[in-house]
Amino acid sequence: MPHKDRATQRDYAKEYHQRNKAKHNEYNKTYQKQHPRQRNNYLKGYRKGIKIAAFEAYGGCVCACCGETHLEFLSIDHVDGGGAEHRRQLGKNHGPGARFYAWLKNQGFPPGYRVLCMNCNASIGWYGYCPHGKAEGILSRTQQQPAAQLALFPNGNLS
Repeated sequence: MPHKDRATQRDYAKEYHQRNKAKHNEYNKTYQKQHPRQRNNYLKGYRKGIKIAAFEAYGGCVCACCGETHLEFLSIDHVDGGGAEHRRQLGKNHGPGARFYAWLKNQGFPPGYRVLCMNCNASIGWYGYCPHGKAEGILSRTQQQPAAQLALFPNGNLS
């Protein structure tokens, strides 16, 4: 049925969807079971797209510390730490990956996050600094190494 304006069309579509929700859900389940390859391809593209959108919002698809550009190695870091606690607060429906990137998008890409590669992210999480950033004086959560670590590794190398 043609509508004169977008608002009327949108209202009609919402009402139609509510009236036929069970029918649409059943159709979608059947379609997804019959076409698993198409569904997987769609989801793979969606996940990659939402990941790239999140990275672009936080400075691009490049590690803020070492400059790594391989998408497979990049992740979002909580600048002030507390990523594990934040994931617990969000609940299991907003865990790592696409669900978290979608959450960031729905929140309008709030400040307090950055793009890091897995190595830099892990180093900052485990040791409080990254060897790449340490040389340039950036990306340290604590701004200094723990005293025990300095005593064991006075030159800053952990090996």
